[in-house]
Amino acid sequence: MTRFSTRIAALCCAALAISSASQAQRPVKNKAPKITPVPVVQPAASTDAAVAGSTTTTFAQVMQTSQSAPTPANIMPSPAAPPAPLTEAQLDDLFFPKQASPDTQHSFALTFNGFRRSTLDPCGCVSHQLGGLDKEAQLYERLDAKKIPSIRVDAGGFVRESPSNVALTRSRYLMQGLAALKMDVINVASTDMQGGIPYLKELQTSNSLTFVSANIVDQTSEPLFAAYQIVPVQLASGDTVRVGVIGVTAQRPLLKGPAAGKPASSLDGTYTITDPAEALKKHLPELRKKADIVVALIYDNRENAKVLLSSLGADSGINFAVNGENMAPNAAMETLPGDVRLVSGGFEGRQSGQIIATVKDKKLVAAANQYIEIVQTIPVVPPITKIVEAAKQAVLAPIPGQ
Repeated sequence: MTRFSTRIAALCCAALAISSASQAQRPVKNKAPKITPVPVVQPAASTDAAVAGSTTTTFAQVMQTSQSAPTPANIMPSPAAPPAPLTEAQLDDLFFPKQASPDTQHSFALTFNGFRRSTLDPCGCVSHQLGGLDKEAQLYERLDAKKIPSIRVDAGGFVRESPSNVALTRSRYLMQGLAALKMDVINVASTDMQGGIPYLKELQTSNSLTFVSANIVDQTSEPLFAAYQIVPVQLASGDTVRVGVIGVTAQRPLLKGPAAGKPASSLDGTYTITDPAEALKKHLPELRKKADIVVALIYDNRENAKVLLSSLGADSGINFAVNGENMAPNAAMETLPGDVRLVSGGFEGRQSGQIIATVKDKKLVAAANQYIEIVQTIPVVPPITKIVEAAKQAVLAPIPGQ
């Protein structure tokens, strides 16, 4: 070993000796601390397990007890029971206006909706779920059970915009459901026409439904559907009230083709949507002669419907108007010039509405409106549930040949 190596080895040994002495004098930091027993308050309900005269428990005992006998705080809570279905009395509170005239002998119900958009099911909302055709059906069940005369109308928009094959299939079942609910008159909207004339005609005839539109005409300018319909309603008094229902739809500009930007013609030229105000002015005089009460079904938003009704003047003769294109709920019944009462239908079946109208000597003397949310505690009507379920299965069924 060289002199240099010997010196390095000596220095290393000295350093080790100093380090060992220092470690011997320094306190040990990793030594486990002394555990002092922690007082534990015994639950009042655990008197059988309390030890007389003992007020403290060691940490080890606490851990052993918590593992061997879980307390209620350790147990997962049971899921809340579903809300009870509404009773008949609760349904009546939900469905019928409290301001309605007590003169039931001369009153009838006008139920209304619209903008269903190929929808039969409740919405997919996480909270405050609404809708379901089989729940809305309870309104009509209660009307029948209470023997209240009624007329049932829809302001249009039953086919979703730019419909897919799935939407058209769902609308077929929706029409079956509306037929089962004894819908009296359905307005045809510009969106409904996107299904095509043969499709709509088939829906109408196969379900024995009455479609109306005063401003959708064919190539010869004749209405594709009846401009209006007269529905007789027999009151409890024995009197018969003739309710005339007329329908119009907003014009929609075309997005493509040689007529792009124009609101009148269809893409294939097989029909024309004329000006709704002009169509109403044309047919209302004749309708007023035949009807005691006049109802206008307008597929458009509420503000546009107000403009349209105002353009007709104060002597239009319309008693009630239902607008059918509603993205947001509107529960108000608004009285416009000419004593026209305007109400709004629902959105995708999440809401519905009805008016209790009182008529004496063929004149409207009172009206009260009820805007109804289709909440999930409304019991379903089983025959309508079968239609809703059939629609689901039809949508999921494989396409033949694929």
